[in-house]
Amino acid sequence: MADAANPGEICAEIAELLSRFAERVQDASEGLETFLLFSQDRHQHDLGMVDPSAVEITVTVAGKDFLLTQSPGLLTSTRSGGTTGAAVWKTTALLAEWFACPDNSMFKSGLLDGRSNVLELGAGVAGLLPLVLAPRVSTYYATDQPYALKLLRGNITANTTGTKSSKKPPTSPNGIKVFPLDWELDDLSHALHSRGILNGLDMIIASDCIYNYHLIEPLVDTCARLCEARTDATTPTICLVAQQLREPDVFEQWLTAFAQHFHVWRLDDSATGRSIGPDNGYVVHADADFVYERGHVMNRHVDVYEDVPPGKYPTAGNIVGPDVSSDS
Repeated sequence: MADAANPGEICAEIAELLSRFAERVQDASEGLETFLLFSQDRHQHDLGMVDPSAVEITVTVAGKDFLLTQSPGLLTSTRSGGTTGAAVWKTTALLAEWFACPDNSMFKSGLLDGRSNVLELGAGVAGLLPLVLAPRVSTYYATDQPYALKLLRGNITANTTGTKSSKKPPTSPNGIKVFPLDWELDDLSHALHSRGILNGLDMIIASDCIYNYHLIEPLVDTCARLCEARTDATTPTICLVAQQLREPDVFEQWLTAFAQHFHVWRLDDSATGRSIGPDNGYVVHADADFVYERGHVMNRHVDVYEDVPPGKYPTAGNIVGPDVSSDS
């Protein structure tokens, strides 16, 4: 990225970088993207959970087995506010595998590196993404509603220390931080500042968070407000949105809402691999745009990459995560 805080140069560089591994989505409101994705012959999926009936499941990422605990009872309960985070979802497992690849486009291009701060929305109980990404970035913030956090902490701890304790361990400066975040209720500025996130984030990840109409507006608004917290004009926030292709109407409403604020890009199979591509029933989008105020850039929402000069990064196979801290 450009060293100078020139908004025009920054946007041009972002567009050029994205064009290397993503295709710009044009006229989202006209439904062409929805038609292209949902008219393809693709593998038919069930709802999208790895195994909703099992209390423990093993997921293999980059040759490493992760033993994960989930809650079938909570998943089928009538808890208000949703229960989908109680299970491990296939999209998250595929996204973790993609991030662990040695030639992952986010790291290979320098859009992410060891200095990056990443926040996941709707992390659920799995902990796969923080386990894979934390060794490669500075800090990984895993967030969700409070009901999911005990199992989330337990899974992260079990796969880093070999124990199943979900108690809060000592803070690690390069670790995983877990805290509650409700898209509809929480003060996002307070949530960030109270945890020392004063210059915003480098990347926001939302994995399979779009599955009904009710969630679209809160998700779009949350992503936009989190991106607006970025104060460094030379390093805009990145937000990665991955999802399973289920209902075309829900997908189109989400895409239309995002396109009202952001430029939308779809990652090519060459960047994601076919396992998490449209042919297999999944898609990863990058939504990028900026608001210029008082001579500086406020990132309204980037969905797939950050703006850091290329550099060295840890080996992708080294996915043994650091300690977990919690500020809940």
